[in-house]
Amino acid sequence: MNTTPMEGSSIFERLPLPLREAQEAIELPEVQEIMKQLAKYNLGVCMPHFHNEENGDFMELQNGIIQMERDLQVRFMTQAEAKQINSVPVAWRWQDDGVTASAICVAECEIVTTPGGKDFHADRHKGGGHPYP
Repeated sequence: MNTTPMEGSSIFERLPLPLREAQEAIELPEVQEIMKQLAKYNLGVCMPHFHNEENGDFMELQNGIIQMERDLQVRFMTQAEAKQINSVPVAWRWQDDGVTASAICVAECEIVTTPGGKDFHADRHKGGGHPYP
């Protein structure tokens, strides 16, 4: 099963070299074995990236920058900014000799009171006014 863009395709050729290497690595037996082991823990593999604003091309996600999903929208911010937000890590990568989050999802819980006075727990994605870069 081919899990990567075809070499020679315009999408593959436009990827930065480190992202092309990531795409090719998915086919390696040792990477597939790692993925098999991760699957035991409901984990998978991702390719940390973002898209430039000029033409949407893939770009490497730089060290210290994290992808954040809120209100079904993806934004990018520094890890220091991300620490100030109630969130759940959803992707990790090896960086600077250790594991660090590379993507988070904002999930805030709230108690909702119905008109009848009953409270219930609403767990959902919530928006906010945080200014993202």
